[in-house]
Amino acid sequence: MGLISNPGDADHSTWPPGKGRQRSASSPPQLFPRYLPFLGVLTGIGTGFGAYNMAMAVMSPCPLMQGHWSGEAFIVASWVLFNGCLSYVKVMLGVTLRDHSRSALLWCGAVVQLGSLFGALLMFPLVNVWRLFSSADFCSLQCSA
Repeated sequence: MGLISNPGDADHSTWPPGKGRQRSASSPPQLFPRYLPFLGVLTGIGTGFGAYNMAMAVMSPCPLMQGHWSGEAFIVASWVLFNGCLSYVKVMLGVTLRDHSRSALLWCGAVVQLGSLFGALLMFPLVNVWRLFSSADFCSLQCSA
């Protein structure tokens, strides 16, 4: 009954063969498959939620379904699913690369940090130098219903 009630425990206790119940504290539970086509589909789904989030940010301060409970619930769910999908993909790619070699995991971390640097170097001048993004004037704001 213990293995049925805790699928994560069942996974770690049966694979890999011969290792018994040794469990790594850093390995996430294998609730979903780790093969690349699934991760590709999950990346596409997460990117779709990210595109919706970006579209709502562009439409701010008057996004779709503003003031309706379903609009508020959908944007919160969209952010949770966006972060959940892409975080799971990133973790599973890290686990896969760790299984392949330690240097592959190191290079993966370096590329992630370079991506963060690129994003910061791109956004800083857009926001602080050219002031492409600015706050709306809430006193004269008229959102259509």
